[in-house]
Order: sequence, then structure tokens, then C-alpha cells
Amino acid sequence: MSALDDGSSSGLEGLKRQLDTMEHRLVEIGEHIEEMGRRQERRNARELLFSILGLLRGVFFDIFKH
Repeated sequence: MSALDDGSSSGLEGLKRQLDTMEHRLVEIGEHIEEMGRRQERRNARELLFSILGLLRGVFFDIFKH
């Protein structure tokens, strides 16, 4: 316990605060990555929908053209 008696406890407290800050930041980064994934999924779904609508439009145009 002599290491704690000579002021090292404040160093350990500082290290704990740094680790807490790093943990908080990693959680924020993880949440940001999840949001980016959700946005990409929505973008992909939107692009797929527009592709399908474009194909349907082309099919109906070909059917009713004749």
C-alpha cells in the first residue's frame, strides 16, 4: 500500500478518468458507426426501389407503346 500512500492514488484516479473518457468516446464512435450503417441500408433500399420502379416503368412503357 505504500505506492498508494506516496501520491500514486491520484495517478490511478487520473488513469481511471482517462479510461472512462476513452470508454465514453468509444461508445460514441460505435453509435456513429451504427447510424452510418442504418443510413447506408436506407440508401441501398432507396436505390433498389428506384431501380425496380425504373424497370416497371420501362416494362409498362414497352407494353403500352404497341
